[in-house]
Amino acid sequence: AMMSINAVKGVEIGTGFANTRKPGREVQDVLEHDPDDPRKFHQTSNHAGGIEGGMSNGNPIVVNVAIKPIATMTNPLPSVDINTGELVDAQYNRSDICQVARACPVGEAMLALVLVEAMLEKFGGDSLDEIKRNYTSYVESHQAFGNPE
Repeated sequence: AMMSINAVKGVEIGTGFANTRKPGREVQDVLEHDPDDPRKFHQTSNHAGGIEGGMSNGNPIVVNVAIKPIATMTNPLPSVDINTGELVDAQYNRSDICQVARACPVGEAMLALVLVEAMLEKFGGDSLDEIKRNYTSYVESHQAFGNPE
């Protein structure tokens, strides 16, 4: 979904690109007992960016995107006049300075749409109240995990 955004040239989940230059033992998110509640577990890092095997692992979801540089050039590159075939300098038409202010909310919205779609697929419902009820029931049914009672 993130690659479908105009100008996006790369997508990273967690520390994905940096992980490719490290041995496996340095990028594993180690699972430990939660010091506040030994019935619960937590991971000591989040190299996976909250996604493992295509599913959320409960950690914050971290997605980074790389976008291509803006096309505006105050010092134009050589080009060709399509009417004459003559080599000319490209025309300076735009004055974009930075696309980050526009790209961030677009990326956040795209990720939100994907997450909501997955949530609706899992919990379903025809109204927000029904979705909340289904979600609450799911959470309650998993509270006993690790609890011997």
